[in-house]
Amino acid sequence: MIKQINTPIPIPRRRPGRMVERERGAPTKDTRLLFSTLLDGRREETRSPGPAALYISCESEAGEKLSPQSVRRRVLNEVDLTKLGVEVTTCKPVDQKLLVVVTNNKERTVLSNALAKKGFTVTEGKSNSKPHLIKITRVDKSVGKEELLETIWKQNAFLRELTSWDKINSGFIPAFTKGGKQYDEVTWVVQVSKEVRKILIDSGSLNILLYRCKVEDFIDISRCFHCQQYGHISTNCKASTHTCGFCAGEHNTRECPGGMPHSPVCANCQRMGLPYNHKVDDQECPAYKKTLRKHARLIHS
Repeated sequence: MIKQINTPIPIPRRRPGRMVERERGAPTKDTRLLFSTLLDGRREETRSPGPAALYISCESEAGEKLSPQSVRRRVLNEVDLTKLGVEVTTCKPVDQKLLVVVTNNKERTVLSNALAKKGFTVTEGKSNSKPHLIKITRVDKSVGKEELLETIWKQNAFLRELTSWDKINSGFIPAFTKGGKQYDEVTWVVQVSKEVRKILIDSGSLNILLYRCKVEDFIDISRCFHCQQYGHISTNCKASTHTCGFCAGEHNTRECPGGMPHSPVCANCQRMGLPYNHKVDDQECPAYKKTLRKHARLIHS
């Protein structure tokens, strides 16, 4: 009998919710997940599929409702997805319908119109202004997107006592993974319904293959490397001048004339009247912690 491994193996990894900077704080790229834009339902550059879901159904010539598998085959035969240029991130049967999730609301509109022209019945998923994101850590890399939920469902009997397959299947959409290619485990970030989130967060961990995988809310806050403020990235920044991430001066961080060993100044804390004698990406930054608490309250509201 194989014993379940409960003792985690230390694996070096980046702290969640922080951004990587190199060469004395010089930024290399913006954070990919814009948590703030997910909160208010807007889409900007992001690695996760937003709340852009479609429920598709149709009937046969005899007037009989087709199964999700038959709907899928008909969609492939009658709709040219390549020509439409839509990126489908999820396609699975839910409540006798075919659930299709695309990367953004614009693509959802394009696909919805194309399906309607071919006679499909299309219902848009409810727009959730506060989508719930959770992270499941130390998942074996061999467990793919399609196998993740089924593996969780089969290896965690308590779920079958608290919910049904239909509810968890429709309320559990794997978004993306975090973790380097050199590791055997990854962190899965999943968009979940309010009900599914409560069940999984309350459980604290899940059995997935040979591991007990920790489950937590996923909070990843974007910071603009142009103005250093939270809630957007540099490509969407409206500030006319740069703000240095080291000294808070009006210049690019890479071109800071001061740098070490001069004392750092956090631009965000300086703006907010908080202690600012630290770098803007300091883990103990009061402005960052305040923003983190704000997003945490929104999740639990």
